Amino acid sequence: MRMEACVASPRLEPPATCEVVEDGIEIAMPIRLKHRQGAVLISPPTGPDAGSSINRALVRAVCLARTWSEAIAEGRVANIKALAKAEGLCEHYAARLMPLAWRAPDLVELILDGRQPRALSLGALTKQPLPADWGEQRALFARLA
Repeated sequence: MRMEACVASPRLEPPATCEVVEDGIEIAMPIRLKHRQGAVLISPPTGPDAGSSINRALVRAVCLARTWSEAIAEGRVANIKALAKAEGLCEHYAARLMPLAWRAPDLVELILDGRQPRALSLGALTKQPLPADWGEQRALFARLA
């Protein structure tokens, strides 16, 4: 590798360093290690993303709900009851998650980026029926902020 690769990266900010070494490029930057549910997460120690926290349960639930809604729409499963049985899940749980498939795109993006309100958990989001109207969904997110 050549030094141009170090210079060409606009994302490296001080105190990160980049230097050419014998067998490639070495990039050094400060990190913060978090231990969560047996996993080690690497995050920046400061900066705009320092306050973000990706809620893996929320991300998983949104992904599952979208996958399930596609399966039902395409006729691969007949309904939520059949879907829950095929997935080995409680029908009530699957029915609680399914409305997450139709969240406003900007709210889904907040969840996927870890920028959702701190008080927003999967339990808080599925505790009450989720409004179908995107404006009402945004108001719900604002109340939880």
